Amino acid sequence: MYQCMPTTLELESITVTIGKAKFLCRDGSGYTIVNAIRLDTKSEITVKGSLPSIQQGAVVQLYGQWIEHPKYGQQFLVSYYTIPSEHNLEGMVAFLSSISGIKQNLAHRIVKMFGSKVYEIIENHPEELLKVKGIGDVKYQAIVDGYEKHKELRNLIAFLGEIGVSLSYANKIYDEFKEASIEVIKSNPYQLAQALRGFGFKRCDEIALRLGIAPDAEIRFFAALNHTLNDAAVSKGHCYLVRSDLVSDMIRHLVIPGEYAPSYSVVDNFISKASQSGNVYITNHKNKQIVHLERLWVAEIGVACTLDDLIGSCTVKQDINAWIEEFETKNAIQLATKQKVAIHMATESKVMLLTGGAGCGKSLTAKAIYELWKLQKKSVVACAPTGRAAQRLREVTGCEAKTIHRLLEYNGTRFERNQDYPINADAFLIDECAMIDIILFHHLLKAIPSHAFVCMIGDPNQLLPIGAGNPFLDMVKSQCIPQVNLDKIFRQSSDSNIIPASLQIRQGDMPNLTTFMHNQLTSDTIFVPAYGDGQIKQAIKKLITIHLPQAGYTMADIQILSPMNKHALGNTAINLFVQDFFNPGKTEVKGFRQGDRVIQIVNNYSLDIYNGDIGWVHNIDPENESLDVLFDDKLVTIEKSNLDDLKLAYSISIHKSQGSEFPVVILPMSTSHAFMLNRNLFYTGFTRAKKMIILVGEQRAITYAVKKELTNQRNTILSSLLQYA
Repeated sequence: MYQCMPTTLELESITVTIGKAKFLCRDGSGYTIVNAIRLDTKSEITVKGSLPSIQQGAVVQLYGQWIEHPKYGQQFLVSYYTIPSEHNLEGMVAFLSSISGIKQNLAHRIVKMFGSKVYEIIENHPEELLKVKGIGDVKYQAIVDGYEKHKELRNLIAFLGEIGVSLSYANKIYDEFKEASIEVIKSNPYQLAQALRGFGFKRCDEIALRLGIAPDAEIRFFAALNHTLNDAAVSKGHCYLVRSDLVSDMIRHLVIPGEYAPSYSVVDNFISKASQSGNVYITNHKNKQIVHLERLWVAEIGVACTLDDLIGSCTVKQDINAWIEEFETKNAIQLATKQKVAIHMATESKVMLLTGGAGCGKSLTAKAIYELWKLQKKSVVACAPTGRAAQRLREVTGCEAKTIHRLLEYNGTRFERNQDYPINADAFLIDECAMIDIILFHHLLKAIPSHAFVCMIGDPNQLLPIGAGNPFLDMVKSQCIPQVNLDKIFRQSSDSNIIPASLQIRQGDMPNLTTFMHNQLTSDTIFVPAYGDGQIKQAIKKLITIHLPQAGYTMADIQILSPMNKHALGNTAINLFVQDFFNPGKTEVKGFRQGDRVIQIVNNYSLDIYNGDIGWVHNIDPENESLDVLFDDKLVTIEKSNLDDLKLAYSISIHKSQGSEFPVVILPMSTSHAFMLNRNLFYTGFTRAKKMIILVGEQRAITYAVKKELTNQRNTILSSLLQYA
């Protein structure tokens, strides 16, 4: 039989007063371990589970099960909780305190004035709230609006509890579907997977089957189809799946052991039906039938067609060689032959690719191309995928650079710039193109006018795009677009070891490193031996607190890069570890302290901060649960509602670091990261260092990273489309 989560009838109900928290998870899930007092027995118990917005002193009705912890004894595991009844004054305070705009002291004043009639007053005579000290017009409206939301939440919370959904999702579900939340879930619970990050097909399927949706229902098959193709795009970067593989994967998701197993032909026929409705596209590629999601099919076809329209050549009247000599004299440099070829190409070919590894002169060549275009009276636009990469492009070329999203005037739901409203420019300099996925690349190309010149710059040896597709490498492989590969190392002084060592990594060889001995930092490529997660952490602590400061570096110069977010040596754990010794014992707002280094993880266009922007917490406001963060020279107030978009940044992922450089980079190297380690990842992290790279950990982890070469094979058709265009 299919095993579901416990139903409401199987759960025990107890009423408690919430006591002091023993543990609060900082990941935003609301997972908490607290002491509580049972109202019926007056005994103290331990409660654990998702308890968002519940404050000390609140009286709540908990639904869950008693469990026996091997070390701490009996505990009550919460499945969900309900809002206190209107006769529970302490519960009223807790409920009101969870509403945005009502702090606990104000909630006490409201309850003291109106007693058990609080809910009736807010619902039917809200103007009476203005009699409470501290409530003006603005707070009054916030309370009324917040209460309406929370009133609906009471019903939603109860419903989610009945179907076994964690209460931590209640606010997110309501924000997405508003008062229709319950009806949406009942009619098609698979919509939750599309609307909520971290809510997958399996969880939706459990809800659907509990609600009585048939195993062979069409909405279930559609959900399995979308999930399978989406998962291939997200986890593997594939734009399509071979049809036979898609059928097999869908069957695996649709099977209910002992109850239901669809046949191959049933699933295969459904895919044909789905293609007729336009949800997916079925085509032939390399003698196999392949299946695209609609948006990925449109993107690959669109990119190929747009590039075909843009590609062209023109006649140059200017003496480019004479200009190059002037550029060299002005900058006191000597350009390599291939750099000169690239400069010529930027004026002769409307579309070009500029590739090369770290330190091979891509930035200097981009600067030259930009200055030449400006001399030719072209209006030039420069952009990059992330804020940090755009900032670095500005620094090395002197041109104004934007993120691609900002350039395309993305408003959070759509790109305003497109073929009907193109960007008004004659030339485009696009950096870090290896990071750009097929969807974003499609939107960017649509907004470039057909007369424009385009130079796309990237390092094919770095990490693949986080999103689906691999358009930059596909263009390189197609050999259909004029390109120059820079292969002569220039960057940094001749006595630097970082770039030569990174070249060794690219070639699959062990990099030349100086082993850390006698507490001396005697090189710019250093290996600090440490065995096990604990030793690695302690070695990092000594580097940050003793050895690097002695060498003249501060925390502002140092960036730790870990390939993982979870795990004992993942970014989350390292950040908390560093925070505790570097910035200890201060007042916190949602885990952040004044003086913390933080990173923005999503684009926020209203605040003008973007994914990858790194800043420092300048000030905290515990009363309003907000932060003032200094991003470069810009001070931004982050309200409570946006704090989930901010993370500690003493350690960040290598993916997040791409497009950035830091004076000192520390890479924890542990065999516990083995499944994530590979040459591309190692090379990318290694080349983020400008002055010093320090590897801390195990020699065999370094060996593993160097030897494991990714095939870079993603299911895409762009290269073939370009070749046959």
